[in-house]
Amino acid sequence: EQQQENALFNVEQSGDFQAQITEIQNELGANPEDVNLHVELALTFLASGDQENALKVASDLAALAPESHLISLVQAEIAVSQGNPAEAVSALRGAVKENPASALAQYKLGEQLAETGEYNEAIAHLAIAAALNPTDKEVFKELKEVFAKTNKTIAKALQNSQFLMRQEM
Repeated sequence: EQQQENALFNVEQSGDFQAQITEIQNELGANPEDVNLHVELALTFLASGDQENALKVASDLAALAPESHLISLVQAEIAVSQGNPAEAVSALRGAVKENPASALAQYKLGEQLAETGEYNEAIAHLAIAAALNPTDKEVFKELKEVFAKTNKTIAKALQNSQFLMRQEM
């Protein structure tokens, strides 16, 4: 499941987005309730630079599956593309709250927190992502980069992140 979710959020940068969009729309015609197809379409619109349609599909997705953490992940991607890191962090916190077992949500939240300089909390979420999906090399790469930015030992960083996680509970 973790690999499926990761694959969903890795939109191919083929350059021929219109062909991809048409293909996904055709698949959606046959499977209008398929949440993953809605996510893929929103992300493909976003990758093509069409934020308006990405937002529309995200809205359709929210109506289709309001309980899905995937909505929050899509909203975070849109916020990042709009240069709004605070909104992205908020959406990602929602995704983690909705599905704490999502390695992708934990990873993306850790990544965005690191971007905003919240390193201790970033380490906590990246460590959770690594535990949930130990084969994802990108998580370990990001974790290593965050450790390098903090100049802390792993033990001290984990101690700080555990303290932060207890504060959230």
